[in-house]
Amino acid sequence: MKTNAWIEVSLFLELLSLSMEAGLDFTGGLEALLHTHSKSEVSEKFHLLLTQLKLGKSREEALNIFQKSW
Repeated sequence: MKTNAWIEVSLFLELLSLSMEAGLDFTGGLEALLHTHSKSEVSEKFHLLLTQLKLGKSREEALNIFQKSW
């Protein structure tokens, strides 16, 4: 993965953490981030994660799929 993508991943995780500290749950935080974030390879990967969660997969299953998508 390129350096810029790693920076974007770390930013996503930081913003997700802040969203959760502000009271959103994991799924709500992802939805909020993806609603305001421009499209990129990284945002598409997080969108896949959110889709898996909405389809009823457990967080563990969805994160395993997310991990394998890289």
